[in-house]
Amino acid sequence: MPLDLEATAINVLETTAYFQGKQTVNDYLDQFWDLIYDSRYTDPKTVVVKSAEALMALAGMAFEALRHGPRRLVRSCSPDGSEPHGR
Repeated sequence: MPLDLEATAINVLETTAYFQGKQTVNDYLDQFWDLIYDSRYTDPKTVVVKSAEALMALAGMAFEALRHGPRRLVRSCSPDGSEPHGR
């Protein structure tokens, strides 16, 4: 594994640059575990801290969506950012 890949993964995990955006939760978590693997983090405490930070970011996005009403929450949870059923 190139050191650049490891450094990139660590940089992403150590900043606020990593967020769900329009990804599904499954894709977001898959990418998170890929970053953990690529970063070579092996200490369970570090992995727990990083996963807690990721969950806090998800919770914050859900809270913000709720503040703007249920239609905003549905739209923000859609993988492509569109509202379901053509609304």
